[in-house]
Amino acid sequence: MRIIIGISVIAACLLSGCSLLVPEQEYDTAVMVSMNQPDYQFAWVTRGDLLQTEKIVCAYMPVAKEDFFFDYEGEDFAGIYVNQGDTVFAGQLLAQLYISDLEQNIRKAEAEVSTLNLHIKHLREQKELAVERQTVILQGLSEIQRNTQMSVEAVETDYEDQVRMSQTRLELLNSQITLWKEEVERRSIYASFGGTVSYVAKITAGSKSALQNKVVTIIDNSKALFEAKTDRRDFFEPGMEFIVSVDQSEYNVAVVDPSELEMKASDQSVYFEVQDPLAELNQKDKGTVTIVVDQREDVLYLPAEAVTSIDGKSVVYYLNEEKIPEYKQVTTGLIAGDYIEIIDGVVEGESIIVN
Repeated sequence: MRIIIGISVIAACLLSGCSLLVPEQEYDTAVMVSMNQPDYQFAWVTRGDLLQTEKIVCAYMPVAKEDFFFDYEGEDFAGIYVNQGDTVFAGQLLAQLYISDLEQNIRKAEAEVSTLNLHIKHLREQKELAVERQTVILQGLSEIQRNTQMSVEAVETDYEDQVRMSQTRLELLNSQITLWKEEVERRSIYASFGGTVSYVAKITAGSKSALQNKVVTIIDNSKALFEAKTDRRDFFEPGMEFIVSVDQSEYNVAVVDPSELEMKASDQSVYFEVQDPLAELNQKDKGTVTIVVDQREDVLYLPAEAVTSIDGKSVVYYLNEEKIPEYKQVTTGLIAGDYIEIIDGVVEGESIIVN
């Protein structure tokens, strides 16, 4: 667009008592000013559906979780045999205190038990032979001679006394072995269920056990939940399915009734059961669930930045037939993210200035 501005200036100076006439100055009769058309950004009024959503923050929580401790203070570690992230099975050895002396005592005692069992077996076999031999001997003697010999009953009693003494020793050894093995069990940590190791204590050479120090934690990922503490509980019903986003991953979940959980549940929370739990999740993970809090179907809408306010009224800018920006009032409705519903004031397909 070019604007022509005409300027004519004629100046005369009449000085009384003076014949000097000030000469006329010359001016350009027109000045040309160039104005470039601004670069506008436009959005077109669109018809469609609007969804007003809200992200609900939720925290991952395994249903089954167990922390393991030793019941001893100041004992040497034999070792921790798992690492964080390992998958373990029920009954697997996780960690142990020093048990070498106990194991040596158990081996010696078990060897003696084996020897005693053989000894008792031999005594019983010898008893049968001795009784049989003594019976034959006594049968060939007179009554007077038999009185000078050991009776069959005495032979049996002698062997039974030996067996009884060996059995007493055997019982003592077995009792001691049981006590030693129980001590080994107390100094050992076994997984009570299959799951994933979520924590492992750091130990070094010379590390000692402590009663309050956690050694290993296992979580059961076969069943896991996300818990959301929210005032939007009315938007969730048991069985409803959602997607929880954790970083770049998504997990299918379903709302579960808190009364069905084998745990203490809060009536101020919503619980989502993970349908396909994975070991990669841990208790510190947080995610979001997106819910629809309001919606409009088959309505006109614009980017929210296209609508501004003048004197408390919503307006939009457009170019008139002369390509000059003008504004007009519109009636707005639902705001859904980056878009806003336009109830009245525009028509579908109309171009609106955004910037």
